[in-house]
Amino acid sequence: MGKCCGLRTARKHHSHRRDLKWHDKQYKKAYLGTALKANPEVHFKVVKVANVSLLALYKGKTERPRS
Repeated sequence: MGKCCGLRTARKHHSHRRDLKWHDKQYKKAYLGTALKANPEVHFKVVKVANVSLLALYKGKTERPRS
């Protein structure tokens, strides 16, 4: 089965293209929000805990102070 052609096929072309957009990797990444989900630094709301930055804790450069 090939492409539909002729008059009165605009709806089919439009809906088919809308479905095929989601197979495009860059389109999917932009509109699903996975770019933000993949970056853990975006989710930080607190910058420091006990005078140690969360980024340093995340990368493992320092340990949490023991109390």
